[in-house]
Amino acid sequence: MTPLTQLLEAALFSACRPVTAEELATLDADASAADIRVALEQLREHYDFNQHGVELVNTLEWFARPR
Repeated sequence: MTPLTQLLEAALFSACRPVTAEELATLDADASAADIRVALEQLREHYDFNQHGVELVNTLEWFARPR
């Protein structure tokens, strides 16, 4: 995983509510909106491919939840 993906993963797991992509973008001033979307998709694929016990869900806001 890239450092940006790891940063977003930490933010999602520490958030007590769903988080928008715009909110996540504030965590890295150098990341574009496209970079955020790519990193979130990489994170989702990581969880899906490795059959983790959580899944990343996009419901206009991003959040991690138990499977």
